[in-house]
Amino acid sequence: MKILFVITSLEIGGAQTFLLRLYEYLQNQGNEVYLLNLHFSKHQLGSGNLKNAFHFHPPGHLNLKIKSYIIRKPISQLRFKAQVNFAKKIINQVKPDIINSHLWFADYVVFETLKKTKKIPHIVSMHGCYENWLNNENKELSDRFIQRSRGILSQCDGIITAAEKNDAIFNEIGIQPTRKCIYYGYPKQVLCLEETDKIIRFGLVARGIKEKGWKEAILAFVELSKLYGNLELILVGGGKYLEVLKKRYEKYDNIVFTGSVHDPRKFIRSITIGLLPTYFPSESLPNTIIEYLAFGKPVISTDIGEIPNMISSKNGDAGFVIRLENNQKVNTQILKNVMQNYIENQSLIAKHSKRAHLAFRKFKLENCSENYLKFFSRFTFNEKNPAS
Repeated sequence: MKILFVITSLEIGGAQTFLLRLYEYLQNQGNEVYLLNLHFSKHQLGSGNLKNAFHFHPPGHLNLKIKSYIIRKPISQLRFKAQVNFAKKIINQVKPDIINSHLWFADYVVFETLKKTKKIPHIVSMHGCYENWLNNENKELSDRFIQRSRGILSQCDGIITAAEKNDAIFNEIGIQPTRKCIYYGYPKQVLCLEETDKIIRFGLVARGIKEKGWKEAILAFVELSKLYGNLELILVGGGKYLEVLKKRYEKYDNIVFTGSVHDPRKFIRSITIGLLPTYFPSESLPNTIIEYLAFGKPVISTDIGEIPNMISSKNGDAGFVIRLENNQKVNTQILKNVMQNYIENQSLIAKHSKRAHLAFRKFKLENCSENYLKFFSRFTFNEKNPAS
C-alpha cells in the first residue's frame, strides 16, 4: 500500500509530533510512505532527515493564518491555489493508494485537490482543531467553517479520531461518517535508575502557549516552595510567552526554564511528577501525557479531552485529574493541593509510577501503526493488501 500523508505544517505541535513518529515508524518497517507538508518553515520538526517528503515553500513572506482561508481573503486565495496545485503535482507524481490528511487546512486542501481528479481514498485524522473552530466566538467565521467542514467530512472516505470529543463536529453538521478512534503511539523507552537526591521535581513539557497552564503551574509551585524545601520545577518549552514568564520569575532558583528543546526525553527522565494543567480548547490526546507515562511518571492534569482515560490503568489512575472551572480555567489552589499530596505522601509516587507503566500499554507505537494500516486497508484494494 502506497500512503501519502498530508499535514498543514510541521511546526511544533501534538499532531505534527505524532505524525512524524508514525511516518518514520512505518517507513522503518518497510512501508512505502510519503509526506506532503503544506507550509515549509525553518523552525519545523524533522526537516533535516525526512525521506520521501515534499515541502511547499510559500511565495514571498506571507504568514497567513487559517482564519484568512476560511473567510477567503484575496491574498490567501492566491496562495491556496498554489498549494492545491502543488498537492496535485505531488499526487500525480506519487500516485498513492490512499491519502491521509492531518489538521483542518490539510483536509481542506486534499478535499479541493480531489474534486476534479481521479478518486483516491481520503482519510481524515482529527486532532482537536474542528471542535476548536466550532466554538469560535466569531459567529460568521464559525458558520463558514462549518460550511467548509461539511463538504470535507461528507466527501472523505473515512475518519480517524483521537478522542471522543472529536465527534462534536459530526452532530453539528448532521453526518455520521465511517470512523474509528485510534490512540497515538509512542516507542517503548529504556528506563534508567531513578534519581536518589531526594529532590521532588515537578515538570511541565508543552508548547509555549498560555493555555497549557504554565502560569498556573508556576503559581502553585511558588506557594509550595514557601512550605517545603527540596523542590524543583522544570519547564520545558520555548516561545515569547515563556520568555515573559522567565523574566517575571527569574528570582526563583528552583524554577528552571529550559527553552526550546528538540528532544525532551532527558528532562522527562529527570522529573518526579509530570504536570499538564491544560485548558487548551483543541486538546484531545496530548503527547506530553503519553511521554510522561512512557517513563513511568505520575501525572497531574485536567479533565479536558481524553486525558482521564489516558492515565487510567487496570489498577487505577496513574495520577490526578483536575476538573476545569466553569470559565474553563484551572483553579491554582486545587492544583497546589494535588501537588502537595505527592510531597506529603511520597509512597503515592511509587504507586502511581507503577500504574503509569500499565497505562502506557494502550499507546504502543506498533499497535497504533497496525490499527492505522488496518483502517486504511478498508478503503484500498491490491493483490498484496486486499480490503477487509
